[in-house]
Amino acid sequence: MKKHTVYAALLILLFAATGTSFAENSTLDSGNQTIPEILIVSSSPNEIALIKRVANDTDIRNIIRVRAESGRTESNLTYNITGDVIIFGTRSGLASPVWESLSGKLRDAKNRGSTIMICVEPSGRSSYGPILDLQTVNTSDPRFNETLRYLNYTSERNLKNLILYLAASFCKLSVTAGAPEKRPLWGIYHPEAPKIFGNLTEYMEWYSQSGRYHSGSPTVGILSTEYTDMARDGPLMDALVRAFEARNVNVIVSTYTYRDPNSLNYIMKDGRAIIDAAIVLSRGATLNSQNWTAGGL
Repeated sequence: MKKHTVYAALLILLFAATGTSFAENSTLDSGNQTIPEILIVSSSPNEIALIKRVANDTDIRNIIRVRAESGRTESNLTYNITGDVIIFGTRSGLASPVWESLSGKLRDAKNRGSTIMICVEPSGRSSYGPILDLQTVNTSDPRFNETLRYLNYTSERNLKNLILYLAASFCKLSVTAGAPEKRPLWGIYHPEAPKIFGNLTEYMEWYSQSGRYHSGSPTVGILSTEYTDMARDGPLMDALVRAFEARNVNVIVSTYTYRDPNSLNYIMKDGRAIIDAAIVLSRGATLNSQNWTAGGL
């Protein structure tokens, strides 16, 4: 009887040990599963910083790898162009020396089967003619246009939802993305206003009714290119507005871009400028990169 009991105990121990071994092997196998990777090459340092923050979000890092690389002329461009999905250039665009330098790596990625989208804005796509054949997603594909909608307004929320959208659409992961966050890219902004105004008359009506307008005081214009990156630009704009208004100086924050034919109308009335001075917040030396005589201030 004792002998049978010992045999039974040994069998139980052997089964338990074998079961543990199976469990360990199962864990190792699951650990070897390839996690999809998304690479985004951008010329915007702030955009890259936001993407890296999103990459460390627990909702993201547990399901997909996200990598952001700088596509600026002064950047070290020796990094690898790899990933299941590659977003090459965002709305901010890439300078030709950058994409010329990286085009060979991009072609290799295409040959390896990467999904590639060149996501510069439609009006600037002609400048990328030599590499447009490397894109694997047609511009008429709804997924391409939805990606542009996420990139149209850079915010941490939009970038996180973009990653989830790409993961679901191209990597077949069972995740749900929120809709792209939208806001006007052009117009007149004020940190206390309920919206971005599409014309000067509407803004001045609100400005007067708010009690912030001081008749007879000077008016300062704060000019930006577009409201694409308010996480970066908003704090500076808000601080400038409040500093001037604390001294009873009127303020008009508006955009100036060649893409918006109404740009001058935000700061002019009856053919004359209504601002006494201008502060230019611009990515370059001129506001209008397509016509420097019109946008050089």
